[in-house]
Amino acid sequence: MRRILQFIIFISLFLSLSILFNIYIFYHMSFMLRLPHNIWFWLLLIFSSASFFIAMFLESIFDNIISRFIVIVSSIWLGGLFIILFILFGYDILRFFIPIHPYTAGPVIIFLVIIFVSAGIINAQFIRIRKIRIQSYKLPKELKIVHLSDLHLGAIHGSGYLRRIVRKVSALKPDLVLITGDLVDGPQHYSNDSFAPLNELDAPIFFTTGNHEYYAGLDEVMDIIKNTKIKPLRNQKIDINGIQLIGVDLISNSTY
Repeated sequence: MRRILQFIIFISLFLSLSILFNIYIFYHMSFMLRLPHNIWFWLLLIFSSASFFIAMFLESIFDNIISRFIVIVSSIWLGGLFIILFILFGYDILRFFIPIHPYTAGPVIIFLVIIFVSAGIINAQFIRIRKIRIQSYKLPKELKIVHLSDLHLGAIHGSGYLRRIVRKVSALKPDLVLITGDLVDGPQHYSNDSFAPLNELDAPIFFTTGNHEYYAGLDEVMDIIKNTKIKPLRNQKIDINGIQLIGVDLISNSTY
């Protein structure tokens, strides 16, 4: 009951902020682009404020190409709105010191948002590997550990994305693979094949929960993980290859 109340508070706060930010953005941009405040203005404002929640709701009920498309579009839209928000903050501060005509600023802001959003979408397609060497004289041998976090498998990143990651991880020939939360993205219809590519890794895989496992439904996610070679560490400790691995649930006796 306590977690349900926390979730309701989180949703209410997020939705309230979304409405306030959208009002700020829409009023600014409509003035700079000289758009009327007609019925379409208000419908778009309302839809924009709630679009991400609508998409998440549809994704939790339907599992098809249409629901996935709506999630992708709403996610891009949400990212674009945050970019507009920060640019408008900068514009409002800058115009106190430099005279900037709003009718000129409007199209420029739209152009910048398109550039930044496009760059973000392109950048998200690349999987980068960062290597960190940790010197220790207590280990009996050198270990190669691959750390994966925030994969967010779901409507946007599916099994194809996971297979690309598995190929890159396999090429590193790790001794251990650690997945530290947010393996999934949200309340989607996951199946036993959702995480199947991870079974191809020739190394032990250990997992701890993140906040998105709770959004997606922790019991459902853990039931699917049981059908893979992933070993969850939920407030547990294990000794392996001369080191201690300790996994702590994101939400245990504390609040999130």
